[in-house]
Amino acid sequence: MGLMRVPAVTAAAFGLALAVAAGAAAAAPKPAPAPSDSLSPAELAAQEAAQAKAAAAPPTPLSGLTVAVPATAPIVAASFPSAGATIAGGTLILKVVFDQNMDADAFNYAKAADGDLPECLAKPRLLRDERTFVLLCRVLRGKTYAVKIGGDGGFASVGHRTAEPYELKFSTSMAEPVLTIKDAMTAAGLKDDDGPIVTVEEASAR
Repeated sequence: MGLMRVPAVTAAAFGLALAVAAGAAAAAPKPAPAPSDSLSPAELAAQEAAQAKAAAAPPTPLSGLTVAVPATAPIVAASFPSAGATIAGGTLILKVVFDQNMDADAFNYAKAADGDLPECLAKPRLLRDERTFVLLCRVLRGKTYAVKIGGDGGFASVGHRTAEPYELKFSTSMAEPVLTIKDAMTAAGLKDDDGPIVTVEEASAR
């Protein structure tokens, strides 16, 4: 049986493949030196100590998403009525907006000096932005009202920081009173789904 001759084109291709592989091996970057090779003895010792400390620390349990919680106490960023405003009497949606996400079940409204406390429902509703509380109230015409908001273990953020105390003082005129919740919501700049009554779904979710 005679020898089989390898076609010239196949041999040439094989030779080219060897040349490419050899060139790739020569061009491959050399492994970078370990970070510790460029550190001084003191820096290396500090790095090892930090690694040992991290390894000894107990793990932090997480559930769901990790949320960055502000390190400062919440403050009132806006309200309706605004401080010092004069509004119509009747139905009022007392709106308080904080500067960070809040706990729906932490709140308090108290009478402040130099004014009356409006007649309101026992519990406000926290809207979907998680910063705005709305409370259905009734105010009389020609009166001055003063409401203390926050402090005393009341309003608190989701990070359990008690809100800075805030005093909201406003007056009512002798103009025709607001008679419906819808009109009161419009006056407070609220949308149709921002009503002051806690829904069944919201109550069951807490």
